Amino acid sequence: MRIINSIVMFALVMAPAAANAQTATDVPVNLGSFNLGARTTSTTGQPARYERFRDLSDGLFLDGVTWKVRKNGWFLNVGADHVGRTDQKYTANFVLPGSFKAFGSWDQIPFLMSQTTRTPYTETSPGVFEIPDATQLSLQNMSTSLRYPAFTALVAASPAFELKSKRHTAAGGFQYTPNEDLLFKVNVKRTSRTGAQPFGAYLSTEIELPHPIDQNFTDLDASVETSRGRALFRVGYTGSWFTNNASPVVFDNPAQLEDRSGTPGRGRLPQQAPDSSRLGVNAMVSVKLPRRSRVTAYTMFATLKDGGQPIIPFTINSAVETVPLYRSTVNGKAETMATNLTFTSRPTDMVNVVVKYRYFDYDNQTPLYPLSAWVRYDRDVRTSDPPIDSEAFSVKRNDLDADLYLTPVGRATFSVGGSRYAETRNHRFFTDNVENTGRVRFDVVGNGAITVRSVYEYSQRRGNGFDENVLLNVSEKVTMRHFDIADRNRSRASLVGAIQVDPNWSLNLSTSIGKDDYLNSGLGLRDNKHNIYSAGFTGTPNEQVALGLSYSYEDYQTKQMNNTTRSTTDIDPAANFSTAGDDIVHSVIASVDVTGIRDKVDLRTTYDYNRTRATYTFGIGDPVPSSLDVPVPLPTIKSDLTRATIDGIYHINSRIAVGVTYWYDKYALTDYTLDAQAIQARVPGNYLLLGYAFEPYTAHTTWGRLIVNW
Repeated sequence: MRIINSIVMFALVMAPAAANAQTATDVPVNLGSFNLGARTTSTTGQPARYERFRDLSDGLFLDGVTWKVRKNGWFLNVGADHVGRTDQKYTANFVLPGSFKAFGSWDQIPFLMSQTTRTPYTETSPGVFEIPDATQLSLQNMSTSLRYPAFTALVAASPAFELKSKRHTAAGGFQYTPNEDLLFKVNVKRTSRTGAQPFGAYLSTEIELPHPIDQNFTDLDASVETSRGRALFRVGYTGSWFTNNASPVVFDNPAQLEDRSGTPGRGRLPQQAPDSSRLGVNAMVSVKLPRRSRVTAYTMFATLKDGGQPIIPFTINSAVETVPLYRSTVNGKAETMATNLTFTSRPTDMVNVVVKYRYFDYDNQTPLYPLSAWVRYDRDVRTSDPPIDSEAFSVKRNDLDADLYLTPVGRATFSVGGSRYAETRNHRFFTDNVENTGRVRFDVVGNGAITVRSVYEYSQRRGNGFDENVLLNVSEKVTMRHFDIADRNRSRASLVGAIQVDPNWSLNLSTSIGKDDYLNSGLGLRDNKHNIYSAGFTGTPNEQVALGLSYSYEDYQTKQMNNTTRSTTDIDPAANFSTAGDDIVHSVIASVDVTGIRDKVDLRTTYDYNRTRATYTFGIGDPVPSSLDVPVPLPTIKSDLTRATIDGIYHINSRIAVGVTYWYDKYALTDYTLDAQAIQARVPGNYLLLGYAFEPYTAHTTWGRLIVNW
């Protein structure tokens, strides 16, 4: 933190110097505005989704506050939104053009996940979740046939609570230019996140807990930039610090009061993310070359370390033999290096060349943790000879891009290009991946009746160094391929166009088509397709009216393969079955703006409708006739979201206006796993879940406001 304090002191010292350097005076300016009013919201159904990242509570509000001041060459801009609400935001900018800039902001983002979650657990102290002993003993003495319905009844009888969190971010920085060849820049951001989120655990029973969140992030970016002739140089320092103040979670076994061998009375979860830091330095040089060319080189080195938190013991079950830890802390450490090289050249008005190379190396230097003995599921001690070593994941990437643009005539530009992406990683069934991509573009831009942007890409990814033991060690079948590194051919094409029918009307069209074909994936993702089409128009029939209407259609299709054979090496293709997914989305967006009605009234309306249907069907017989029965298709997942707004403003005079706004939201869905009906229909079982669900709602928000300008 000494570095941050020094930088802040430097900014305070430099600001007066910059002010003294300014001698020019401008005409003073003092402008501002604010919205003051009252708002009310009524909701039927579950409002959590409607209010997810915002505060729509009833009452007075102060919104849209702006203040702009210019005096003696200085500019001050201040803004505020949702003042006093949980989603409030404040910004300020302080500028002396050509010499000094400073900014600051404060942003609050709430996250309301659910208002109907329930749990029989009580957090008796930070991170400690308990169930009354009498309840534990009663469930312990029940038979299985009685215990499962009792779990369901226990959750249903628990009070509902809001599962939520909040994120607060303070940011600031400055930019100081003592002369035209030197620039100092500093940015600092501090983010805190508190609240709770659902987290799964298992202790003879499937359990969900509202896991506490208490995290802090601090980011610092400082640099010095100077120019000498044709060259531009920059050196910088970056720092990022993460602190997790939430304690590891300890929770009661709902069906076991005291510790027993194989059945502990309590379980625990590790701290979700340990403290860590990342410190790095970077440098950049950019040189202007003849023939309108430039070469730029950037490199960065950084070190990552954990905060030294202790490794949790294998078990807290007092009835199980204690197994000592090999060491008390992880000693996590990694080093990263990144290099970017860019060459751009426009030797003639018809030719433009862009070449980019990127290199990244993540070198994990965490010492191995040999595991020779451990406690399995809080029950008994297992051993391994030789010991099982931990996996320190590392990766190297090399990426080369090159494009040649030709503009032989008029506004049309043709381009051809390609890229090569190579990656080396450990502890994956392919140690190396190379993806080669070729692309062509055709664009027509500039002043004209027709604008077109189009691109077609084709790529091939291939893996090398296959090691089936990586799959077998995690009990996966040898024909399984993970989609992010599996061999794949990809083709994609997109087109965006606009036709200016006349000065007041334009037609917009776009499409995107793509397909992924996984060549050697016996099991896993085999195909992935998407087809997207949209059309719309905008128009201004006169100076007062602006219209807009658009429609889009999206279709996403996937095919995955699985196998019911118990063996991981002897795979019977007759036991294959496929899952085909098809997601179709229809969207309509419309808007009508009418301004200056009788020179007093502005009226703006919007309408947004999204309709989604997702189907999942099963198939057999690929690649040989199947011995399986045809599975029953799953019910279609349906989702419909409708939003409409009306905003009217009456201008009493140039400084004062009154406004009325109305929002309408309706969300309807059918989801066989996550809607309220699915949860209510769930068969009692060996679980204590929070009961989070996707629930429909209909919401109305109305507010009136006084708008003041000065």
